[in-house]
Amino acid sequence: MTVVGREEVDQRGSAYRTYLAVSDDVPDGFLENVEDQLAVWLRTKKQLDLDVRHDNDLTVDGASVSVTHHEGGHGKRELMATLVENTPIGQWRTELLGSSHGWIDLSVTNAEGRFASVPNLAKYLLGVLPVGDGACALSPEPRLIHPGNVDEVIDAVFDRSRRGLVFVCGTSHKHGLFDAFSERVPRWTREVHGLGQVFLLTPEATDVFNRASGVFGALPFSIRTYYPSVDREDLQDQRRHRYLTTASLARLSDDRIAKLLGTIARSHAATRVDSPHVIRARRAFERLETNRLSDAVLVRTEAPADETQVVVEPLVDSVEQLAADADTGLIRLVKQVLGIPVVTKDELLQRLARERSSALESAQAAVRRVTLRLTQQEEKIWRLEDEAKAALELLEDAAVDESDLRDRAEGLEAEVAWLRQRLQGEGDHEGAFTPREAMDGVESEAFAGTLLDVVTALQKHKLPHVVFCGAEDPVEHVVSVDTLGNAARAAWEVCRALDDYARVVSEGEFSGSVEHYLKNLPKDCRGVPTKKHARGETEATMNQFGADRIFPVPASVDASERVTMEAHFKLASIGMVSPRLYYFDRAQAEGKMYIGYIGKHLRNTQTN
Repeated sequence: MTVVGREEVDQRGSAYRTYLAVSDDVPDGFLENVEDQLAVWLRTKKQLDLDVRHDNDLTVDGASVSVTHHEGGHGKRELMATLVENTPIGQWRTELLGSSHGWIDLSVTNAEGRFASVPNLAKYLLGVLPVGDGACALSPEPRLIHPGNVDEVIDAVFDRSRRGLVFVCGTSHKHGLFDAFSERVPRWTREVHGLGQVFLLTPEATDVFNRASGVFGALPFSIRTYYPSVDREDLQDQRRHRYLTTASLARLSDDRIAKLLGTIARSHAATRVDSPHVIRARRAFERLETNRLSDAVLVRTEAPADETQVVVEPLVDSVEQLAADADTGLIRLVKQVLGIPVVTKDELLQRLARERSSALESAQAAVRRVTLRLTQQEEKIWRLEDEAKAALELLEDAAVDESDLRDRAEGLEAEVAWLRQRLQGEGDHEGAFTPREAMDGVESEAFAGTLLDVVTALQKHKLPHVVFCGAEDPVEHVVSVDTLGNAARAAWEVCRALDDYARVVSEGEFSGSVEHYLKNLPKDCRGVPTKKHARGETEATMNQFGADRIFPVPASVDASERVTMEAHFKLASIGMVSPRLYYFDRAQAEGKMYIGYIGKHLRNTQTN
């Protein structure tokens, strides 16, 4: 379905979202503490004075706040507060859910997908509430760990009830960098408050932690991100918990590191399934809001029976007396009902004008609430449509990847079988029948770093025929969502293939395009599945979005230092990000391949 006038806004790495709960007994007055902090935040930071202990609404200067309560079973009381602010940089929406049963759910989003820094409301709440993530209490600053309390880090990393992230900063005595490193860690991790816990290990604590954790340990002067459900029995699970390496920390500014780690934490929070408590509470409040809106717009067609009283007067002496008494009673009734001191034409017209104005304001307020609700529901439907479309594309991509992997696995198995037969024929029976797990010292060629490490390797000329000349911001965005490192490994494989291609072309050993090279790999050359390569874009895509595909190159390639790049590789399937690598082929002219872009999927004619 194509929606005219709307573009997909990826909130995955920008929206702030945290769910925290009390791990032990819920203290008395928990929800009252939540309400107190909410009121202080609204009053001091937003200049909105509102009684949040009761249901309330307030609209002032482009900001609209709504507070609703819900009574549940077993003495449960829940709160939902929503603040919508219209600003020059888009509409900001803050939503707080809280329960007397000891949990809070806080989110801050921007309609244009702008990055939401740690909100002051989160700092207020975390400053007074005994909440955490599973058994892990969250501190506002990195926690310095000495050897004696390394168990605290181990418990947090391997806690099965944990939903958020744990960041472990390893150190060592080498180069005397501990003081400088520990001074910068708070600046680097300032955007993960409430989304994860940061541990800074002393050199001695790093050694103790690494001995206890094995392959799940932390390298010195790096930051390792641990996702939930760490399985120490599965050594392959280590690949899921990625490093921000020393090289990347050295290359990036403090602000970029803070933004990167914050985006990683927000991306993870966006993919988490809501707690059942939050789902039930939100649905209850949505039903309340629907009923409230229905009551506001319904026109009352019947007046209450007790609004008017028919008074039967005693018999009078004459018709004139009856008429006079009737006029007097009617005037008295009109004054009483309308609340006016005297019945005159001007008073009646003024009263009528006030009633009309009040009715109009009530109707307009009801229409605004209904319009806002419809807009929110429409955006929710659009978001679900986008997610469903992305999920379908992921499923299709996964099927293609599975087919490619199966073909490669079958080919490798056949190659291994053939080599074993050759070894057996040569009399090397031990080599022919040694199981893979017994082959000590055999290292995998799989790339173990992030996409930033791929860029660093290219900038250090690790692959002499491949030059990266693109921007790093799109790369950092992919790093924040590339949880398993699939995009990094795929990018490294692509770069090695391009390096071999440029080498054999420049040496005259091969003539042809990249596509032809991938389909007919020369001897001892590396490649990637041809289905991951696209030699160009459609004409419709280039007509509409061609400007998005103009990337920087050295002046030696083009005097304008910009060229259009259509050929690209698909790196991985990661939701609406699904990163791509665009390149410019100069193998024939100078033995170089120029990479102009590594980042999320660019717009095309299939984009809403």
